[in-house]
Amino acid sequence: MHYKFNEPTNKENKHFFMSEELLVPRANNADTQRINMFANHLNQFVHLVQPDFPRVFTRFENQVGEYSVAYKTAQEDFHIISKIWKNKYNYDMIVQYKASGVYDIIHYRRGINITEDYGYELQDCLKDKKEGDLIQEKDYLFKSSNYDKDKNFMYGVNLKAIYLPFKNLTYEDGIVISETGAKKLAAHKVEQTMFSVNSNDVLLNLYGDKYVYKSFPRVGNIIDKKVLVAIRRKNQKNILFDFQTDKLRTIDSKDDVVIYTSGGEIVDLDIFSNLSLQDMKNRRDEFKDEIIEVYEEQQNYYLKLATELEKIIPIRDKNSIIVEYRENKKKNVIESITEAKKEEEDFGFVTSAPVSKEENPNKFTDELAYYWKLSHEMIDEKIKWRHEGKTFDSFKMRFTILKENPVTEGVKLTGRYGNKGIVSMIIPDSEMPTTDEGLRAEIILNPLGILNRLNPAQIQEQYLNFMGDRLVQVLKDCDGDLYEMEDEYFKFMKIVDPELYDFIDMNYVMMNRGEKEAFFNEVIQKGIYIHQPPFFNNTSMDDFVKIFREMPYLTEEYKFKNIGKPMVMGDLYFLRLKHESGNKTSARATSLSNLKNLPSKSVLKKEKKILISQTPIRLGRQNSILPSINSKYAGNSDRLKTKTISRLKKLYRNKQSKLWIKILW
Repeated sequence: MHYKFNEPTNKENKHFFMSEELLVPRANNADTQRINMFANHLNQFVHLVQPDFPRVFTRFENQVGEYSVAYKTAQEDFHIISKIWKNKYNYDMIVQYKASGVYDIIHYRRGINITEDYGYELQDCLKDKKEGDLIQEKDYLFKSSNYDKDKNFMYGVNLKAIYLPFKNLTYEDGIVISETGAKKLAAHKVEQTMFSVNSNDVLLNLYGDKYVYKSFPRVGNIIDKKVLVAIRRKNQKNILFDFQTDKLRTIDSKDDVVIYTSGGEIVDLDIFSNLSLQDMKNRRDEFKDEIIEVYEEQQNYYLKLATELEKIIPIRDKNSIIVEYRENKKKNVIESITEAKKEEEDFGFVTSAPVSKEENPNKFTDELAYYWKLSHEMIDEKIKWRHEGKTFDSFKMRFTILKENPVTEGVKLTGRYGNKGIVSMIIPDSEMPTTDEGLRAEIILNPLGILNRLNPAQIQEQYLNFMGDRLVQVLKDCDGDLYEMEDEYFKFMKIVDPELYDFIDMNYVMMNRGEKEAFFNEVIQKGIYIHQPPFFNNTSMDDFVKIFREMPYLTEEYKFKNIGKPMVMGDLYFLRLKHESGNKTSARATSLSNLKNLPSKSVLKKEKKILISQTPIRLGRQNSILPSINSKYAGNSDRLKTKTISRLKKLYRNKQSKLWIKILW
């Protein structure tokens, strides 16, 4: 049964604020500061190759995912006017909306670079569509892997988790993860590398052989080398030696310029040339034949794009441009013609001005108008490219490389409760704790991460998924007995998730027997999904007790091999963050200390110490009324208790403080 998990139906429950916090199930059972930490971490998560939808969800996931730029749907029905391919992975599509008649342009690029090397892969949802086809409103045009076919937003993975001080590797923020778990957390990286090639530079023959000269990979090629391109500058003294066939296949570490990469697939290639295509051909440099071939393909693409766009936005004739030039500059006709011709010679784009919107009967978007300008500038050989404020000599090449970034030690992960941690070790699956039934843990966390962080919500998520896994096993043991599966499944769902139970039950009664069997097959394959809102109407402790009493076989803990005590193991939802060992550090600078030789951010340096917060806003129940304990009372619990009660009584006598105490209590 496919459906969208989200879209709250009650208007009073459809929040449009604190969207990040609303992704936290059972947020009233988590610490406020930790929830805020998760909200900050959400801006740092990376796009995974194969993410999951959380098995315990809040129904606000899609509301957050709605504002992502990693997908695009049709605004209304439109016809495809033309499809112009740049290369095998990238194209532009000119469309016309059916109702409004407005022309638009839609770009598909397989690899999207966000910043640095962070990015994602776009899936083309219209690859089989042709010119003249009609696309329906709200159909996917393209999307990243963060969205499934039902438009559900996914941003992490479910990992089978246990809490265990494993070989002294999980203390503090340390996390131990299995090789399978690490593969699930593989992320996309999109590397963009640009470099200059001058007229006296030669690209070495690193990708060819003695019969075929190939100096750089093309779009669609997989790179299995650490070197993307190597450049050798011509030196007349050594030219006969440096440019021998064998020497052109070997890098000289002293003189050659080497452009490195960590592998991946070439998904786009751009050339920015300050030489015209004809000038490049006239030079007859056999080492530049590859570049000329790619550059010619690129220019043909922009020429075709410009030609198609001119059918929507025609070019004005030269006479009308000269007249307008004269009126704007207040010049006479001769001066206008002279200056217009001079500007045409200098810049080249005077004769490629479009007709005004008032003169054009066609309606079009600003994006289409921008690409009209861009395509004409790309084919205009009189325009000179500039990089970092300077005009360069010959040309620049830019490679876009899509790659999978595996999890390594030092990668930062987080759950949805601020329960972040650093991968301390990746171990083989065979070394992970394994149940007697053969189920393996995928991630190991330390139990102190719950006690110290006041976050029982993560245990509740784990326990709900633990019981869900037990239920799936019960369904498997039913051996296809539909009535028995119905009894077990709906009994459980009615207790832990009455709202989802009503939704499924309403649809289930309309199914025939074959559809019901298919439904339970899907449940067995994909697992149980449970709705837990951020603050209210969650599975209560009374509900947990009810399951313990009525379905005790769902709460029987796993027995692990070589571990004496039975334990709970269930899925927790994890996000991968940008933090990696190669780009961040967790070391604290010892120099950042105050006169008391304490870290500058330490609460102990504050002169004013109060036992309650002056801020009434609290998102979770787990926030302690008493923050830091003054070391003056440490080890003397009776004295601390007496002093605390005395202070609270004094505050309560103060009318201004009554409200805060009531709220916090």
